[in-house]
Amino acid sequence: MVCGAAWSHEQWSAGLQRSVQRVIDNRGDDSMKEEMRRAVAHLTSIEQFTGLPYWVAATVAYGDHRAITGKPIEKPEWIKSMPRGFLRNPTVEQVVNEALMVVRDIWKEYGKPDSFRIELARELRQNQEQRASAHERNRKRNTERKKTADTLIKEFNRPKPSRKDIDKHDLWKQQQQRCMYCGQGIQKPDLFNTREADIDHIIPQSRFYDDSLTNRVIVHRKCNAGREGKDDMLAATYMKSKGDSAYQEYVGRISEWDLPYGKRKLLLAEEVPDGFINRQLNETRYIGTELRKLLERIAPVNTTVGQVTDALKNEWGLTTVYKEVLKRRFERLERITGRKLIEEIHRTNGAKHVDYKIEGYDKRIDHRHHALDALVVALTRQRYIQKIAQLKQRERSPHPR
Repeated sequence: MVCGAAWSHEQWSAGLQRSVQRVIDNRGDDSMKEEMRRAVAHLTSIEQFTGLPYWVAATVAYGDHRAITGKPIEKPEWIKSMPRGFLRNPTVEQVVNEALMVVRDIWKEYGKPDSFRIELARELRQNQEQRASAHERNRKRNTERKKTADTLIKEFNRPKPSRKDIDKHDLWKQQQQRCMYCGQGIQKPDLFNTREADIDHIIPQSRFYDDSLTNRVIVHRKCNAGREGKDDMLAATYMKSKGDSAYQEYVGRISEWDLPYGKRKLLLAEEVPDGFINRQLNETRYIGTELRKLLERIAPVNTTVGQVTDALKNEWGLTTVYKEVLKRRFERLERITGRKLIEEIHRTNGAKHVDYKIEGYDKRIDHRHHALDALVVALTRQRYIQKIAQLKQRERSPHPR
């Protein structure tokens, strides 16, 4: 950086001087964004290009990397890395620049892409301290889930507790073993009786796809389905329809129980919160936003979320395929330790499908799961997301069509 008496435009490269002259010549041109036109309207000579805001100086020198409506990129050679410091966030710049270089190389080798689809991992928007905190929370959560699994085996006669079983038990404990909607107790023998107890989505999946624990509660089956049930309503709307007394008791339970803040907010929402939708679509995330702006100059861009990717992997049987990929590693451990680590589970849906329960299995055991996720993201279509929501709604309907 040069300033004060040491500053001189004569030290600029010939290319930079040409860039500045183009800005001077095109100050009133419609090809320049309105905010940029306003910023340079008073600059009539090259000597005046000093003391500019950073974004103006960077745009003059390097072009408008942020403009969605910028000039379409018609050749792979036109894809350039952003200059260091342009986004003032080294992690964001590195990820965006690496993605741009991958797109450029793919274009050169295989031709121009028809479209892009972006899924942004949560860790990318967190600093090192936040990632460490998230890792510790996940570690504690896994420890708690293992304890719950042991409880289900010993006290609930569930010899092979599934993830859904664990979630159901955890919601039951979180809600003090009571139904969220009527407030009555859910007895221990009824917890895994699907005719008595049900998991319901606070924001219906037909309204927006979210299958996290934050958006789920344990309820009586009669409170969730049928003529008197919640069906496709938001939880707060449903409770208000039952009268002021029922609604006030419902609000009291939300305040009394030790529920996470995000869940309390959803339980009181009378319409789908804007922040909830934006968060699910990843449209406010920094990396996704910047990358989308740049890639839209090449081809259409769509976004997806991790929950949809996981759902499609399960629907397409890829979760089992990935276990098969890792099975050899655990077979070798069985030979070394003399312990049985792999159990085959034969599906009872008429097809001869085999799944595996593997002790110590974790998809993150190596980095190949990133490649699998990338393939699923690339194959995701908006109609698949809509179909998932429709199927979830049909499963909950007491009168399936």
